[in-house]
Amino acid sequence: MTDEVALEFLRRHQPMPDDSILDQEILDHYDEVRKYFLIHHNLACIPIFLNSFGEGTAFGIYQLVEGVIRLFPSDVLIPHIEQALMSRHSSVRFWTTEIAALFPCSKLIDPLEHMLHDDSLDIRIDAAFAHGLIEDSRTLPILEQTLQRENDPEFVKDLTEAIALKKEQYL
Repeated sequence: MTDEVALEFLRRHQPMPDDSILDQEILDHYDEVRKYFLIHHNLACIPIFLNSFGEGTAFGIYQLVEGVIRLFPSDVLIPHIEQALMSRHSSVRFWTTEIAALFPCSKLIDPLEHMLHDDSLDIRIDAAFAHGLIEDSRTLPILEQTLQRENDPEFVKDLTEAIALKKEQYL
């Protein structure tokens, strides 16, 4: 495999097929590409990996993509994470919101705030968690405002915990 072959595969799968229709050949190739970029670091893979997440988990492989993403410095990653958080694909937003929690950065406050309004409860929960990790006083009022308008009991619980953690940070 070469960089160009691996990158072209990812470009053709923006995003990957949903788990319900994902065939083994594509899944295996995706995993080979992931393993390739673990060894052959190429900045060009960042945005196309972030936009490759389809509905589901790719049978556990999407979680492993994090290993590739973590190879790069956060100052390189953050603009790509910001962009992927605005994807029209909820699967891309979901996985990218999870990844954003690994890189708590003030630059992600606004795009993560946008995720706190997402239709997907899972995305909102992950966005609250990621906000809770960012050491910036601007996140506390955002989480408190979100709590005031939220009705889902699971999310209310998560928000309450995130707010408590934020308040501990600033004591």
